[in-house]
Amino acid sequence: MNKIQEYLKSQGYTLVESGYSDTIDQWLHWYQGYLESFHRYSITINNTTRQLKRYTLGMAKTVCEDYATLLLNERVQITAKGFDTLPGILTDNAFYDRCNRLVELTMALGTGALVEFLSAEGKPIIDYIRGDMIFPLSWDGDRIMECAFGSRTVFGSEKSAKPGYYLQIHTKADKGFSVANVALDDVGAVISLPEGIKPQTGPTQAPLFQILRPAIVNSVDLSNPMGMSVYGTCIDQLKACDLVYDSYVNEFILGK
Repeated sequence: MNKIQEYLKSQGYTLVESGYSDTIDQWLHWYQGYLESFHRYSITINNTTRQLKRYTLGMAKTVCEDYATLLLNERVQITAKGFDTLPGILTDNAFYDRCNRLVELTMALGTGALVEFLSAEGKPIIDYIRGDMIFPLSWDGDRIMECAFGSRTVFGSEKSAKPGYYLQIHTKADKGFSVANVALDDVGAVISLPEGIKPQTGPTQAPLFQILRPAIVNSVDLSNPMGMSVYGTCIDQLKACDLVYDSYVNEFILGK
């Protein structure tokens, strides 16, 4: 992610405060159930120090799963009058399944995004972008007007495949919204785009992205357009759950 930020800054774009990425990274570790500074600890007995891993309940992910189940489930219907091809587009993009997972990640990381583009065959494609790959470029309050979206990918054929980043930069001008497509290698250098991807697309009358956020105030940074994790103010409770659970399990282990 830092490679993407470095590239965007080199192109003259203004980004949100860099320290916020560290906050999102912490939320991601709690979502994954392991934060090195908390779940790895040491004990010393008879001058012997042992490194131990704390047992975890994974409550952060459970909370986000519950939110996703309530917000996007089989009862939700999305319709658009006069747009008869919409159901087919959503089906082709596995929308209800993949967006449910995006909602879960949005609750965890505070922000998510839907990004649309046309494939080489002209078919509408929906990308589902999680919060740590979203980089606002201009905003008014909490409304993001221009934004860059990154994704980790592999370029090249099977024998010469190399990891890198694919970057879509959505900007607004007088004629509408345009998208610049950029490929970066693993060290952040610009490389050739894969075949079939144009360096620039647009303009379009409407933006080709939608930002998702929990309906809560970002108390970490009130001027930040990014959202806040639903457990952003509950880290102490997550620690308490894992501390108690770890002690409970260890009591049984020692009791043998």
